[in-house]
Amino acid sequence: MKLAPIIECLRENCPSFERRVFGAYAWFNIDDSVSPAMPCAFVLPSGVTAETATTSTKYRQPIENHFSINICVSLTSDDALGKTGHDYLEDLKEEVFKAVLGLPLGYPEQTNRIIYFESQSVNTSACNRARLVETLDFAYGELLMGSITAQQRIIDALPVLQSVRLKAKDFSTTDEDDKLVTAELLTK
Repeated sequence: MKLAPIIECLRENCPSFERRVFGAYAWFNIDDSVSPAMPCAFVLPSGVTAETATTSTKYRQPIENHFSINICVSLTSDDALGKTGHDYLEDLKEEVFKAVLGLPLGYPEQTNRIIYFESQSVNTSACNRARLVETLDFAYGELLMGSITAQQRIIDALPVLQSVRLKAKDFSTTDEDDKLVTAELLTK
């Protein structure tokens, strides 16, 4: 899963962030000594779940990519309980939803649209008395196809079919000798 298209989409479509949308590296390196301008957001990979693959002549496996968007807002000294900050988070969530919900990623025939499935307040080193953070969890389905698998490479390396020989026996219902039937199919 590539996060850059999601980050860019948020930068372009969420004016309140003023393009302050970052990736996983920035999130995992934030601490009390780093104080990014607020509000800001961080897009993080959350994992991938997979269904069983069907592998006949074409490999097909549905997967679901999960990612999170952490929204950070400032808390002022008069908002020690986070009431104003929480209300501001709700406004920012609406901007995020308008930017990414329903957005198709990748090829339309292989990728479903982004869906939202939960949110939660975050309690990590990125949160302190000056910041309130909420994580929004999203997912989108994708279909892994043969063209990106080893199976397709193996199939592509097979020699061209030249001929097929078939042998079958004609079994009689009596005790007579069975008759051998031979057929040959040639392709050119």
